[in-house]
Amino acid sequence: MKTSRILLFLILTITMVSAQNKKTTIAVLDLDPTSISAEEAQFLSDRLRTELFETGAFTVVEREKMDEILKEQGFQASGCTSVECAVQIGKLLNVQEIVAGNIGKIDELYSISVRLIDIGSGVILKTATWDYEGKLSEALTEVMPEVARMLAEKENGSHADQTEAGNTGSENRFAADLKFGWAFLTYTTDLNNQIDIFANTGNEIRLDNFSNHSAFTIEVRYLLSENWQIKFGVCLENMISPWKNEFDRFPSDVANIKNLTDISLERKFSFAQVFVGTDYIYWKPGGNQEWYLGIDIGSLALNSYFKYAYSKDLIPQVEEGTNKYTQFALQLNAGFNYLLTSSLYLGVELGAQAATKYDLSSEQKPVNFPVELEPIIFPNELSVSGLVLQLTAGYRF
Repeated sequence: MKTSRILLFLILTITMVSAQNKKTTIAVLDLDPTSISAEEAQFLSDRLRTELFETGAFTVVEREKMDEILKEQGFQASGCTSVECAVQIGKLLNVQEIVAGNIGKIDELYSISVRLIDIGSGVILKTATWDYEGKLSEALTEVMPEVARMLAEKENGSHADQTEAGNTGSENRFAADLKFGWAFLTYTTDLNNQIDIFANTGNEIRLDNFSNHSAFTIEVRYLLSENWQIKFGVCLENMISPWKNEFDRFPSDVANIKNLTDISLERKFSFAQVFVGTDYIYWKPGGNQEWYLGIDIGSLALNSYFKYAYSKDLIPQVEEGTNKYTQFALQLNAGFNYLLTSSLYLGVELGAQAATKYDLSSEQKPVNFPVELEPIIFPNELSVSGLVLQLTAGYRF
């Protein structure tokens, strides 16, 4: 009984996997040429067949097999551009879907337009249009892979009817990005300038500089069209190494710290931003690259932490505090993505964060604290702006 259950489970599992991995069988008609030769159009059509097969979404009928079947049926595929004609050929070839389209040239501008048609219903499932200036050879190596990717996206998206007017082959899809990099914020420069001023007073104390921040972002995007997308995300920025200094004895004339020894200071600023925004893809050279501009708006929370430890009359003392502040934040972005597949991509993004000011004058300072260090450790105001450089790994669903 147990063995039969295991066999039944295996059969169901294999059946489900087979169903999931089943590819759509398609045929590709030669592109109808305008102002280019029929031989060139045929060569590009063959490349489109290869690229559609490489997407992994389709089983593609070979050109020789297609010609053989149509010849046996006495059917001439040349000049077949209408949906009705394409459906008729698809039925003769016994495929589920068929690709038909055209390629033309006006001056130096080439235009490629194809349609993916369901044979059973005659519905256009997907259209892909690509206009470019350049050599016809670029269509072979750059445009055809992108057109194939556009058509293959249908397998991950909706089979809903789409009209040809204004359709560029994109679908509304979600994407998720992980970004990691560095934030170069102006406030660290301000505090380091205060350290330089302190060093120039002639005392023997040498303080470490404040470090820059790491940046980590999780972002979810929704593609509205081929060029526009909206996004929501969270960005965390933490000091690469918290500011720390230790002193056996602080050389100060301030009365309340004369008897203090084993002094140590720790200071840390970190940020958490929740944002919404939009990106506009303004350039797609080669079909596998995306150059975009974007804007993020949201809430930037500052977490301010300090720890002050010392010994007074040989008795250890520790004073520490955490304060949180929130301000509106604006960031402008420019980025580049490289598509490894139709879903997976890598990229880099540079963000310019607009100035955001935090009033820290109300922070409670420790009672026994060197006044010489107050401009460094307890500034009255923190002005945060700067550049954020991040590497991107993303996936489209």
